[in-house]
Amino acid sequence: AITGSKAVWRAATLPVAIELDGMLGQQAGVANVIEVALAPALRWDMGRLANAVQVALRLAPLGVSYTSVVSPLERGPQGQGDRLLNYLFIELELSPPAAPSNAFFVRLHHRCTVYDLLNDYGANGEDFLALGYRYRF
Repeated sequence: AITGSKAVWRAATLPVAIELDGMLGQQAGVANVIEVALAPALRWDMGRLANAVQVALRLAPLGVSYTSVVSPLERGPQGQGDRLLNYLFIELELSPPAAPSNAFFVRLHHRCTVYDLLNDYGANGEDFLALGYRYRF
């Protein structure tokens, strides 16, 4: 996957920001699916951990995820599913204080029906654990 994010708001006195995060990805294996996702994310810059690494937490509970086909992993008992689902992610980012534009992250990527609000086919989506590298410019 390739992702991009842009800060659209920063607090003046707190280490928080709201970012717009976009993603284009390819799933492979059980499902061969192209996914496009967009979500607003809350970013909390938590500071340094043991003076060795800068830590940030990002949370995006409500977004939009669209896939090229309905994944077989997201089909209910009757074989139905939706290409358009909610996109949620939780991410932990670590970067060296000497080079804050270079960061590594671990992200839980989740697609879901939001407790059957988007459909009631009996399938709730998929979870992916992603490891990545981010460069800020």
